[in-house]
Amino acid sequence: MGRCARFLIVISVLFICVFNAWAGAGIADALAQPVLGAETTKSEWSAFLSKRLPPLVTPQSTEAWERQAEQIRRGMIEKIIYRGVPESWYSGPVRVEWVSDIDTGKGYRIRKLRYEGAPGMWVPALLYEPASMTGKVPAVLSVNGHVGDPGKANEEEQVRRIVLAKRGVIALHPEWIAFGELNHPDNKTHNNLACMNLCGVSGMSAFYLAMKRGLDVLAEYPLVDANRIAMTGLSGGGWQTIILSSLEPRIAVTAPNAGYSGIDMRIAYPSDIGDLEQVPPDLLTVADFSHLTALLAPRPALLIYNAADQCCFKADHMAPSVYDPVVPFYRLYGCEDQFRFYVNHDPGTHNYALDNRLQLYAHLSEHFGLGWDNTEPAWDGEIKTFEELVVGIPQSNATLVSIAESFLGALPVTPAPKDDPIELAKWQEDAKTRLRDTIKLLEMSGAVAEKKNESTIEGLKCATFGLKTGEWTAPAVVFEPEGAKVTTVVFGDGGKKSLAETVTRLVESGSRVVAVDLALQGECTFEGGHRYQHTIMIETTGERVLGQNVAQLGSIAQWAREAYNAPVAIHSTGWISGVIALMYGGLHRTELYRLTTEDAPASLKDLVTERISYNDYSPLFCFGLLREFDVPDLAAMCQGVQVNVKRLETRGS
Repeated sequence: MGRCARFLIVISVLFICVFNAWAGAGIADALAQPVLGAETTKSEWSAFLSKRLPPLVTPQSTEAWERQAEQIRRGMIEKIIYRGVPESWYSGPVRVEWVSDIDTGKGYRIRKLRYEGAPGMWVPALLYEPASMTGKVPAVLSVNGHVGDPGKANEEEQVRRIVLAKRGVIALHPEWIAFGELNHPDNKTHNNLACMNLCGVSGMSAFYLAMKRGLDVLAEYPLVDANRIAMTGLSGGGWQTIILSSLEPRIAVTAPNAGYSGIDMRIAYPSDIGDLEQVPPDLLTVADFSHLTALLAPRPALLIYNAADQCCFKADHMAPSVYDPVVPFYRLYGCEDQFRFYVNHDPGTHNYALDNRLQLYAHLSEHFGLGWDNTEPAWDGEIKTFEELVVGIPQSNATLVSIAESFLGALPVTPAPKDDPIELAKWQEDAKTRLRDTIKLLEMSGAVAEKKNESTIEGLKCATFGLKTGEWTAPAVVFEPEGAKVTTVVFGDGGKKSLAETVTRLVESGSRVVAVDLALQGECTFEGGHRYQHTIMIETTGERVLGQNVAQLGSIAQWAREAYNAPVAIHSTGWISGVIALMYGGLHRTELYRLTTEDAPASLKDLVTERISYNDYSPLFCFGLLREFDVPDLAAMCQGVQVNVKRLETRGS
């Protein structure tokens, strides 16, 4: 068979070979040694993100800003939050079921209700209503963050609602996904929304609808003054507050507490990165959090941060990110005094304790004309147990994963045709365009190699290189047996240090081997946040890790082909690497001598049905990938594929 006349991909089970102990040990040692400087990939990651931060530019007039603000709001809704979401999810009135009331005898009652957020996902909520009211009264949408199992029964959350109701303000508190009554295993990690993203349906929509529909309930409640609605929350509640307040003009006053920062500070302070709903794919193609904060103008806003926050968003680096750049916007409206930044020192930790609550009360009193003194009414003895505050939800209540599962049967939308070579050829050409678009692929030129070291392992030539591929540097270890006529580029999910047996087997077969780590693999991982958070940050810029990795692989293959004047084969190990290899093969099959993958997934649907952890396989949850391709379709792009997949029992989440 000629080198380029026919392209054969063999996906095979790993066979453990007997190999020379001297070579195996030497190869393993060489692969385990770092090639790059310790901070190389982290620095490149930071630079990659920083160059894609959209600037916040103060407009010349309020009219100019209003036009831009409308574009940002529309972009956030259409391109980020409701991307791929059926219109039926968010159109029409909210569905509400009122369950029961608790008459506290303390000047307020607690009304239990549930409403539908995303289809089939009923959100339990509590409405605290003052016992005595004259006409319509102000209301607060109160939301919590990562408070654990108590959810809406968390004490700090209860206190805030009790005090507001005692002072004549209605407070609605919905349960947050993953907590309290919504603490289903399929919701347990917010990153499970990635299952929806994979299907081409924004997972952020489930979170947005859960709070937006709560606002609908509050705005339509007969006793609420719809012109005096505020929103507040701590941590994830602070994130909910900035998202909904920036996009919903119905929220007249807002007070997020330690819930967000700009992407700039998340680069510098990885503990601020957060989960996937907080930093969704493509966010920076529309706006950064500084832009969202500017959308609050000219409405009154109080940004609360904590001086000694042990969780995230510590006060000392927040003002330059989301306050200082926005002050000119309020100044443009002539209401700079309505935009405040408060630093809590007592206790200064991640909290919504008394001092922060007093700031909230003063903020509401001033801007709703309530005339409150700066005290907090007594609430001792009024905290309810979790059980007392249970609302109840359907046994079959939808989850982040079950919503994704409802789409699987119709995906991919355009699968590869079978038994028709002519149609397959047409499909393959269209598939190349769709794949490039899905993974945001921009081809890179051949890698620029910097030789780091040379050595000999018992007669086997060994050299290390830093291969500059676009904005990333890939460490490479090259093993060259005498008379090699083929070059095999080897990479894997576990990094090059895990490839000793594979490399040894290939070298013994007579192949030159280039063992590399692509971005966020092996040596190209780094401290500071988790690997999945590094994926989140790359993809919020509008890029995709898979696209970067496929482009890197092409750059390295081109370098190897030119450097050694020999045909190039690809060999991958692991699920992520297997998908990268198949993508590259489908786009460049005529350039390859052979492509082999070990342990590629049988189907991307397994990521959903087997509850595979996003945290472990984040690049595979590429937005819309399964809408366009499953693994057999990627294989069909590589004409002549034979599939034999090895599955690992430990993959489940």
